[in-house]
Amino acid sequence: MTTTSGPHTVPEGARPVYTAPFGIGAHHVTRFMASRGTHAVIVTKGRKPLGIVTPRDLAERVPGGGLSVTLTTIESAMSSPLVMIGEWGTVSEAIDLMHQRGIGHLPIIGHSGKLASLITLEEALRLRGEGVQGFADHVRASALVPMARRHWLKRLTYAALGLIEDNRTWFFLAVGLALAGAALALLLGRSWRGFETYQPGYEPKDVQRQQHEESKEKAAPPAQLPDRSTR
Repeated sequence: MTTTSGPHTVPEGARPVYTAPFGIGAHHVTRFMASRGTHAVIVTKGRKPLGIVTPRDLAERVPGGGLSVTLTTIESAMSSPLVMIGEWGTVSEAIDLMHQRGIGHLPIIGHSGKLASLITLEEALRLRGEGVQGFADHVRASALVPMARRHWLKRLTYAALGLIEDNRTWFFLAVGLALAGAALALLLGRSWRGFETYQPGYEPKDVQRQQHEESKEKAAPPAQLPDRSTR
C-alpha cells in the first residue's frame, strides 16, 4: 500500500514519489526539484494525477528569467494528458509502453484512479531482470511526498521576494527613482511655501524717517472744499 508522508519528508527506507499541487508556480517546482535531486514531479489535484514535469519540460516551456517566470504556473509546463499504467499491470507492459511513447517515467494508478507510485524505465528493466512481474512490492515501498502549501500571506511574501530577486536591477532602479521623486517634491514644496509667504509690498522703514512723515501729515492743513453757495 502506498503511504503519504508530510510535505518535504520521506519515511526511512521508502521510495519517494514527489507531487506538486495543480496551480502552483513553476519556479517553486524548479527549486523543489533541484533541492530534492529528482527528475520528475507528478502534478495532482487531490491525489488525481493530471500531468508530469521533468527538467526538460521546465527548460523548454518556462521562460528563462524575469517577471514572466514567476507568473508561470505548473500546468503551463507539465506534460499532459498523462500516459499511465494500472497497478494491476505488469512490468513488461510498462517497459513496452514507455518504449512506444518515448518516455522515461510512468505513473502507476490504483483502481480509484488515484496516484499509487511512479516507475522509471531503468527501474522497470531492473525489475524484469530480477524476474519481478507485478508492481505490488514497488507500490508498497512508495511514499507520496507532496510539496508544502504555505499560508496565503507567506506565499504572497515569498512571491514578492522572488520578484525582487529575479528583477533586482529594475527593483533598485524603481526605488531610486521613487526616492528622487520624493526628495524633489519635498524641495519644491518648501520653495512654494516660501513664495507664498513673501510679501513684496512690505518694506521696513527707518524709524526716524517714519516719524518725520507722520509729523508732516499732522502739520499739513486740511484740504478746503470750494464754497458753492456764492455761485
